[in-house]
Amino acid sequence: MSEHVCGLCKTHVNPGAVVCVGCQGTVVYGATSKEVETAFKVGAGLGFVAAGGGWVYLWGYTIHALIAAALGGVVLGISFAMAAKKAQDGKVRTFRHL
Repeated sequence: MSEHVCGLCKTHVNPGAVVCVGCQGTVVYGATSKEVETAFKVGAGLGFVAAGGGWVYLWGYTIHALIAAALGGVVLGISFAMAAKKAQDGKVRTFRHL
């Protein structure tokens, strides 16, 4: 396993540690659940709009078109969430408690 250094206080972070011994910040491996959730929501919103959901809602098209737009939102939302996880994969970050 490679060596990691706290991004806040530059203290060595032992592999598997959950708290930095230097600054008491929370050590996070990969994407946080909040980052993945936010990416899903953004992707789902964009997917719904891109699949015509906005027009479907405004103009009252069939339920089938609305379902298709919703599915487009879910698919793009999942894609964004997976991309967020992959972007942070293998990264070790430290967050301060507020």
